Amino acid sequence: MRIDEDFLYDYFNSKGLKYLYHANSVKTSCNFLSHDALLSRGAVERLNLLQSTQSSDKIDKEYGIWFDVWLDTVDIHKRRDDINFYGPVLFELKNKILFSIESGEWWITKLNPTKWAGKTEHEKWFQSTQEVKNDFQIGTFDHILVLRHSGGQLNYKKNVNKIILDDPNLIQISTEIDLHSQAYGALQASMKDSKYYCKIERRMCSIDCKCISNWFKDQERLFKLFDPIN
Repeated sequence: MRIDEDFLYDYFNSKGLKYLYHANSVKTSCNFLSHDALLSRGAVERLNLLQSTQSSDKIDKEYGIWFDVWLDTVDIHKRRDDINFYGPVLFELKNKILFSIESGEWWITKLNPTKWAGKTEHEKWFQSTQEVKNDFQIGTFDHILVLRHSGGQLNYKKNVNKIILDDPNLIQISTEIDLHSQAYGALQASMKDSKYYCKIERRMCSIDCKCISNWFKDQERLFKLFDPIN
């Protein structure tokens, strides 16, 4: 159910929400930077570009949300003090991006699609601005802003405040390349022919953050999400 972008912009500002967020792998994020847009997983596939797989890919296709673009209302890594499993590259977007759509509609999930089995449309999606006022919670992982019916593309039109890149503090032994440096270079290279340069910052974690130890424990996931090519 469409939620009006003027309402969302005013509502988010009233709650002090100045930024929206999208996290992804280095490989997939390079596609965004070379196209000056966030792309749905379906759009990346349609363009025959490389992207990392996600555990939700099967249900995204099953529920007809494969061509939708997803935004969070919180920096999940910072909120959890741990890895964001969608990826180490975080796009921090000005909330004015709500007005950047050339087609499509903004919807909001009531539940993460991984919990949609057996649920009605009313249980999956917020149905009205009044429901948003009553029940939407900024930073709740189930409540996700979704651009639907847009062809799978959200042009960011200078609305990227910055990109935050995780640093797992690891060197890939086979190449002797620092993973953060490799990722940073790949992202920069993807902006070479871009119309818009996005500032990239190294993530500064809190003293309680568990990401480095957990990256080290799950190096298969680490290399998958940081690898810009394979």
